[in-house]
Amino acid sequence: MDFLPPIRRRIPFPKEACMRSMRSVGRGIRMFVLLACAAAPFSAAAQQPTYGLEEMKVVAAPVIQGNRLDRYASQKTEVTEEQIRDLNAQDVAAALRRTPGVNISRYNPIGSFGGAEGGGVFIRGQGSSRPGAEIKTLVDGVPMYMSLWNHPLLDLLSIDSAHTIEVYKSPQPHVFGNAFAVVNLVPKRIEAEGFQTRIQAAGGSYDTFVASGDHGGKTGAWDYFVGGGYRTSEGHRNDADGELRDFFGRIGYRLNPHWSLSLFALWNDNEAKDPGAKGAPAAARLGTYETRSLVTTLTASHRYEQVEGFLKLYRNGGEGDWRDQPVGATIEDLYNDFLFYGLKGREVFRLWPGGEVIAGLDWDRTEGDGLHGAFGVAVSKDGRNAYVAAIDGNTLVVLARDKKSGGLQQIGCFSHDGSGGRCVESRTIFRPIDVAVSPDGLDVHVGTSTGDRAIAHSWRDAGSGGLTYRELDQDLAASKAEWKIVCYHQPTFNVAGHESDWGREQILPVLEKHGVDLVLSGHSHVHERFVPIGEPGTKPILFMVLGSTGGVTRSTSPSPMLAASRKGSAYYLFTVEGSKLTMVAKDTDGKAFDEFTLEKTGGKSGAFSADGP
Repeated sequence: MDFLPPIRRRIPFPKEACMRSMRSVGRGIRMFVLLACAAAPFSAAAQQPTYGLEEMKVVAAPVIQGNRLDRYASQKTEVTEEQIRDLNAQDVAAALRRTPGVNISRYNPIGSFGGAEGGGVFIRGQGSSRPGAEIKTLVDGVPMYMSLWNHPLLDLLSIDSAHTIEVYKSPQPHVFGNAFAVVNLVPKRIEAEGFQTRIQAAGGSYDTFVASGDHGGKTGAWDYFVGGGYRTSEGHRNDADGELRDFFGRIGYRLNPHWSLSLFALWNDNEAKDPGAKGAPAAARLGTYETRSLVTTLTASHRYEQVEGFLKLYRNGGEGDWRDQPVGATIEDLYNDFLFYGLKGREVFRLWPGGEVIAGLDWDRTEGDGLHGAFGVAVSKDGRNAYVAAIDGNTLVVLARDKKSGGLQQIGCFSHDGSGGRCVESRTIFRPIDVAVSPDGLDVHVGTSTGDRAIAHSWRDAGSGGLTYRELDQDLAASKAEWKIVCYHQPTFNVAGHESDWGREQILPVLEKHGVDLVLSGHSHVHERFVPIGEPGTKPILFMVLGSTGGVTRSTSPSPMLAASRKGSAYYLFTVEGSKLTMVAKDTDGKAFDEFTLEKTGGKSGAFSADGP
């Protein structure tokens, strides 16, 4: 290409002539002369010759496939499989490193350490919050990130499965939900009749080795694609190791010219170490971050001239574990699990020429295990247990502690709402801010930040360190009654209604320990009497749900555990005569619909026989 030399031609400016003219004319026309003098250089410049540059053609591959604008003025950037190969990208971080508006932060050549600087994605300045929800990462349009901390983990986005990487750089609620930006991996598929196979292997510096392969085909109404990859590197610095493993598969079937079904699955298992700040001591390194996941989607889609859309069911479960994390003078492991499942649907209607209406439905369920907002920590005097009060999760976590290494392992969990069944429900634990173990090691006290500054009091098992309710244990131990009957609100066994299983881990052992005969609960508005429950060779317990005494009653559900169940209002009569206990349940008309008799067969602490329909 030829370049023109710079033009350095002086343009005359008749300054003296203009000034003489202004002195020789009256005030009324001086303004006109001033404007004429100012315009003189532009008039002279307009007379200079113009030059045109030769046509320039760009033949190099673009860093992106392009920007697409939809009918709602929303834009997305696409990076296709071709650009991924041209960039020699071994992960999503490398594939997006030259995408306009996207910044990547990483420590290792292979693998991403965690979700912050060691493996972060930032889109137009968004994505720095930890925990944070500004950026969502998706695979086949469904969530793929750490739900517990609500930010991306790039190693979960296995690049081998990606036909296209879509980057949405602004909120687009008609495409995705509550996020400022999104990265979505669109799975590979075969659209043309035929078959293809690709195998690739390479090695390089720092003991780096990469291998990947895939095979796909389309024949008639069926299409499929399977593949996987393995990547490893010791990194350019000490403890910059990384390792990525993944397998994926997709199968599709066209039902007719308008409808099709597809099933997609992706599994991965990864790890990356922290090399630490350059020049920092090895003790400052933060260990190893491991990620694993398995995502499955089932999609039904259709396309007509005036309407098109899809319905997608999905499930995605995985882990993000922080291993060998230095905490003070000890090295600990932090285990976090996540789970997503739900359905998504979209329909586009073209009801008039040039017009379009879009409608959609998203139902997403998110779960996660871990400590969120740890506020107070206490270690038992014997050093065998640690207790953590997590204010954001309304949770008290019980941990077993290894005396030699200081490593921790969760053995129990109490939370205000039960955390979806993952913890024992304890309504007294609400926004806990402190926890303490008594000097004798027999009590654990939890202080909460509620309005009345309540303190939850639990008994500590000196052997296991586990917790239960001290008052219940003490009261049952002190009781000399022939019949031991316990009442509490939420049932330990419950089939219909709320299907409650409250207290099975912590309360049930106390009931069994002290030979409780009968447990009465409510909560679910239904009548349920269970067959006696207990381990073989031990004294059983009879559980009843007496939720029919108030409120709107619910329908029953069959179960082999039930001796009787009924929908409808009721009241109950209990009669105790020495070693015999009788119960009669009656409806609002006074008609009995359930009854039984319990009779002691082995003294005050012995078993009983049940007689009833």
